[in-house]
Amino acid sequence: MGAGATVWGFAGDIVGYGNSSDGSTIIARPFFAVDTATQDAFLVAYPGVSRGSISIRATNDILGTDAYLRTNVWVGRGFSVDAFGGYEFMRIDDDLSIQSSSTILGGGGFPVGTTLDILDNFDARNEFHGGVIGLVGDFHYRRLTVSLLAKLAVGNMNQRVTISGRTVVDTGGGPVTSNNGLLTQASNIGTYSRNKTAYIPEFGVTAAYSVNDYLALNVGYRFTWWSNVALATDAVNLNVDQTQVTPNPSFHFRNAEYYMHALSVGATVRW
Repeated sequence: MGAGATVWGFAGDIVGYGNSSDGSTIIARPFFAVDTATQDAFLVAYPGVSRGSISIRATNDILGTDAYLRTNVWVGRGFSVDAFGGYEFMRIDDDLSIQSSSTILGGGGFPVGTTLDILDNFDARNEFHGGVIGLVGDFHYRRLTVSLLAKLAVGNMNQRVTISGRTVVDTGGGPVTSNNGLLTQASNIGTYSRNKTAYIPEFGVTAAYSVNDYLALNVGYRFTWWSNVALATDAVNLNVDQTQVTPNPSFHFRNAEYYMHALSVGATVRW
């Protein structure tokens, strides 16, 4: 019988997009205008109307830790199998921001030279607390050791989504700020939370080669799947009523699956 704990994480997975125009090419943010029942777009840049730029940024961070008891259940020639059980915590942060900046060249309902800065933020946080059980098998052949892992965690997933926005308009007399963007209006701005039962199976394989009595090189692969996760992109609703006569855009939780492939390379030094 033994005890152990692990901590791991992946930080800074960033996907970005940016574009700018002096007004000679079009940059537009599409949406469906509920108040007029028509497909519409906010013109970030448009010939004769405005010049501007847009920046879209998506980030994803994952953190996991566990603590467990482990015991041997089978020993054979060249192999052994251990069973383990304990507590597992995982967290997935998924964020999306859309920011545009425009300067009016003419038309558009604003004086020439007016600047409009619009920001939409969608932040999703998932925290899992649960129990975990699993098996680890180690197979030895000369200097090579292959380890197989299979485990299942079951518990509660707390999903928390925060939606916020900001619009800054400056017609020349000083900036005026409002707490809404384009896809973030009074109807969906806020923080939403719920709890869902989640299942997290995980499978892994690691190969370690002992170079000598003091050094071993290893490479591994791991697959993890989450059954219930809230994602930032699922919080985006393109149905917009800028008059807010109807509550659009609205927010509704969606059940999303999430999976991860991970490759590890390392070395073990003994002395």
